[in-house]
Amino acid sequence: MLSYILPFIILILIVVFIHEYGHYYFAKRYGVGVTDFSIGFGQEIFGWNDKSGTRWKICWIPLGGYVKFYGDRNVFSQADQEKIIQKYNEEDRKKLFVLKPLYQRVLIVFGGPLANFLLALVIFFSIYTFVGKDFTPAVINEVQKDSPAMVGGLKNNEDLMEGSYLGTEFYNPVVWQIVYVSMAGLMLIGVLTTLCSPEPNIKRKNNFNNISDQLKFLLTFAFAITIFIFCYSIIDNPFNNKEPLEKFLFALLRIVICFASSSVVIYMLIKIRLIPKKSAANAYIKPISEFISRYGKTAIFILLLIGFYRIADIVMGVVANIFYLEKGFNVKEIATYSKFFGVFATIIGGLIGGYSAVKFGTIKALFFGAVIAAASNLLFSWLAVSEPSINALIIVITADNISSGFAGAAFVVYLSALTSIKFTATQYALFSSLMILFPKVIAGYSGSMVNFMGYSNFYIFTAILGVPVLILIIWIAKLAPVKE
Repeated sequence: MLSYILPFIILILIVVFIHEYGHYYFAKRYGVGVTDFSIGFGQEIFGWNDKSGTRWKICWIPLGGYVKFYGDRNVFSQADQEKIIQKYNEEDRKKLFVLKPLYQRVLIVFGGPLANFLLALVIFFSIYTFVGKDFTPAVINEVQKDSPAMVGGLKNNEDLMEGSYLGTEFYNPVVWQIVYVSMAGLMLIGVLTTLCSPEPNIKRKNNFNNISDQLKFLLTFAFAITIFIFCYSIIDNPFNNKEPLEKFLFALLRIVICFASSSVVIYMLIKIRLIPKKSAANAYIKPISEFISRYGKTAIFILLLIGFYRIADIVMGVVANIFYLEKGFNVKEIATYSKFFGVFATIIGGLIGGYSAVKFGTIKALFFGAVIAAASNLLFSWLAVSEPSINALIIVITADNISSGFAGAAFVVYLSALTSIKFTATQYALFSSLMILFPKVIAGYSGSMVNFMGYSNFYIFTAILGVPVLILIIWIAKLAPVKE
């Protein structure tokens, strides 16, 4: 066990140090004061101060780290904005992160991911240069005479090396297992780091009297989720309807029944006082009632907008990879242009969307994001009726990912503006869940839609789905304008 734990700790410490040093480098470059450079969380084990006054330290929980800037209240770089003018003199203000120009703050924040990206390049370059790629060649031992394999041209002792790689017509389940396990491991690092991070220093009312109440509340929530899953698994369509519309309507009914069952369970547990009634109300009821009290009847239209804003993207995206394959593109081409090149296009779209929300206003950015998200689906319709072309694939994927990134960034800004400071986490969680609930349910039947109307008409249909969203945005802009 130690042989696994110790290398993991060493590896995570190296990654964390490189990441935090990226923040530290740009902070020092632009004259931002750094008070703490910590590897790990919790109680300090040992440390030292350098000439500039930075405390370099090692802490007990080796699952993350942080760089704390001068003037910050905590490790989250939260500063007392209203006290900056009174508290610091002119010389000290030059060392404050929050008073630096926007491009400097962006580079300081981006320094950490950039350092990790460079580290990955160095590691992979070193491995491929000095070690090479490790693989087991697939060699045919014997081909039976007059067999389909022999007719197909396979020979004895023939090397099928390419069959062990992704991006070929040969399927290798082990490779896929390694990929998914690696992805899960990387996500686990983020989960552990989040769990070990200290809470922000914000004064707020505690809904629970003690740890026991918190544990009861958590178990109640877990039990309700279990009931939801159980009900969903046992409820089946008794009529075996094969029509897509009938299947869709029954799926909605099943979700409503499962949600109602979970709600009844929570209500009964509250009635028998397993969890405090007041705590449950503060956790479940007040965030919703507060939102409704602020917006009144307009809250219904806002919730409709939240629930259907990304419908054009999500419904279309479920069958995108299948569409690429049926169009004649291979796995390697799809991975290269959709999952690698597309990521950078999404980042670019997100940056433009965030800037547009700040520069032109949230509602305008929200509206334009909905327009280009729906319009990009028309490009898929064009690709469906045109001859397969890498250039056409690049154009479609680039447009789709830029529009998706733009709309996503603008939508996040809008959701953040809707939350109350008292219930920020709960309300944002509810909004973001609602954002994908209905589109995902509808997207589950996208395959049936494609079989019924074909790819070209399907993509036109998904673009049309975005039109009611535009009407909702215009209406809400008049009823409940966003305070910028």
